[in-house]
Amino acid sequence: MSAPRPASFAQRIFAFLWDYLLIAGWLLGVMALGAVLMLTAPGLAKTVFGDPVTGQLAGFCLVTLPVTLYFAIQESSTRHASWGKRKRGLVVVTTLGDGIGFAHALARTLLKFVPWELSHTFVIQAAIAGQAGRDPPDWATVVLVLAYLLIMANVISLFMNSKRQTLYDRITGTQVMHADI
Repeated sequence: MSAPRPASFAQRIFAFLWDYLLIAGWLLGVMALGAVLMLTAPGLAKTVFGDPVTGQLAGFCLVTLPVTLYFAIQESSTRHASWGKRKRGLVVVTTLGDGIGFAHALARTLLKFVPWELSHTFVIQAAIAGQAGRDPPDWATVVLVLAYLLIMANVISLFMNSKRQTLYDRITGTQVMHADI
C-alpha cells in the first residue's frame, strides 16, 4: 500500500473548476430569477436587491448559502468529496485520514468561502454606490483587500507545508488527499 498523497494545488484547482460548472449553472438560474423579478416586480426587486443590507442578505441566501451547503453535504457524505473532487480522485479527510462529519465540513466550507463573501460585500456596495453616482465606501474597499489577502494566505499556506493544507484546512484539521488513502 502506498503512502497517502496530498492533492497538489493544480489538482485542487481542477477539482474546483469541475465544481464551478455546477455553481455557474446555479448562478445562471439565480440571475434568470433576478431578471424575471426585475421585469415583473421592479418594486420588489428594488426592495430586495437595492439596499446594501437586504442585497447582502439576498446574495448570501441565494448564492453563498446554497454553495456552502453543497460542499458541506458532499464532503461529509460517505464519498467525502464534492462532484469536482470525485472527478479528480480526491477526498477531504482529517489529518488522521478519517472522514469528516457535516459540522466539520460546514466549518471548513464556511472558512473557505469567507473571501468569497467578502468579495460579494464589495460588489454589492460598489453596485449600489455606482447606481447613485458614487464610489464604493472606503470600508468596502478594505473588505475587498482583506478578501484578496485571505486568498493569498490560503495559497501560500498550501505551499508551506508537506500536507498541502490551506489556511482553512489547517484551522479545521483537514486535508485534501488522493482517494487511494
